[in-house]
Amino acid sequence: IVDLVKKRCPETPIVLYINGNGCLHECMKDTGVDVIGLDWTVDMVDGRRRLGSGIGMQGNVDPAYLFSPLPALTEEIQRLAI
Repeated sequence: IVDLVKKRCPETPIVLYINGNGCLHECMKDTGVDVIGLDWTVDMVDGRRRLGSGIGMQGNVDPAYLFSPLPALTEEIQRLAI
């Protein structure tokens, strides 16, 4: 699927997210996607170490923060920014 999308839409970045993906980073990277969405249980520093610098990462905010006041959510997002 990734190869087909890249062939037909080469400028479109492909993001792969698998819930509970902590043990799958290396396999996910091998799919050829441009960005991997990290599960909120995955440490961003560990994710970057495992994925290397050649691929984008996104996500990782604990979904419970979505019910927090905006300043608390903003602070958590800034804390996780690499």
